[in-house]
Formats: sequence, C-alpha cells, structure tokens
Amino acid sequence: MQTYSLEILEKYRRVSTTIISDALDELGMVGVVSGLRPIVDNVKIVGSAFTVREAPRRSSISELRVAEVLNQAKPGSVLVFDVEGYVEASTWGGLASLSAKIKGIEGVVVNGAVRDIDEIKKIKFPVFAKAITPITGKKRIATISINTPIEINNIKIHPEDLVVGDENGIVVIPHERALEVLRIAMEIEEREEKVRTLITSGKSVIEAERELKTKI
Repeated sequence: MQTYSLEILEKYRRVSTTIISDALDELGMVGVVSGLRPIVDNVKIVGSAFTVREAPRRSSISELRVAEVLNQAKPGSVLVFDVEGYVEASTWGGLASLSAKIKGIEGVVVNGAVRDIDEIKKIKFPVFAKAITPITGKKRIATISINTPIEINNIKIHPEDLVVGDENGIVVIPHERALEVLRIAMEIEEREEKVRTLITSGKSVIEAERELKTKI
C-alpha cells in the first residue's frame, strides 16, 4: 500500500523545492536539507523516506548493509542515508544505483559521499550527495539502523516523511502535514504565476507587487 496517493505525488512533482520552502516558511516549519547536490542534472524525486543511519568507523565488510537496505525498501521510496556528513569514503555507488533503478526506487539522498558518478549519470538515476570520492565505504562505514528516525543538518527525518528533490536541493515534509504544505505551495505558485504574467505584459516588479498585494 502506498503512503501517498498518486495524485499527491504528481502535484508535488510539479512544484519546485523553492516553492515548497516558501510554503514551509509560511507555516513556520523547517525542512530544507542544505548542502546536498544532485549528481545528475535535470532530475526530480518525490517519494516516501526510507531512512538509513550509518557511522564512519573501522568495520567489517558485512557491516555496510546496502544490499539489505535495497532488499527492504519499497519501489517508489527515497533512500535517505545519514553518514554524519562523512566524505572520506563512499556509502553509495554505481552498482547500487543500477539495482535501485531496476527495483523502482525513486532516488537516493546521502549526507556523505558517493562514487561511480559516471555510471550513475549513464543510467540517469537521481542521487543527491554532499561529496564525491573514489574511496569505498567497505571497512570504513557501518550501518547502524535501517528505517528509523534520523537527523541531517538539524532536520529530523522519519520513515514515510515525504522527500522532494530537484536541482535546488532537498526538502523533507512530515507525513502528517504533506497535504497542508501542498495546499500552501500551490497557492504560492499561483501567486507567482500571476506576477510572472504581469511582468511579461510589461509591468514593473513594483507595479506587479502593488497590484497583487504580494512581495516578490
């Protein structure tokens, strides 16, 4: 059973993370995960968070449980790895991306480093990360927990929270407030479209703001 309806997912897919960020501001919420960039250009991800907490430390190969994560995650979900911002070794790579794409995983977000970006770009799989490195995470990173609450850059992320990502960054919306945030985001988008129409017709920014009683 899907956490979100296809209608909700498609509506979020049409709204940029900048608009969603503005909606969060209007509601007094925080949810933008700063510092993570897309590896592949022109991608958009929208899906339920499947969270993974990891720690950088000397470990056995078996302690990096990416295969287990891929086995447990449902199609359409977004894998979110918190590696405590560690960028000296990768937690994700090309073969994992291929497996995730074939399974139908929506995308991957890594608060850490990834590698094999040539392979990732070739299959156009959406991956967001803090850094890129050729160094493997095997024996350097251990999986601590799977699908439990995590925190990245002071943003709490729970399993099933909604993750939206595009070229502007990553936004996380609490599951129980997804409809509320979407409603505000669509209102903001409508206002901005009206401003855009006025500016295109020759109005100045000041005139557009005054006419629509809004701030650009």
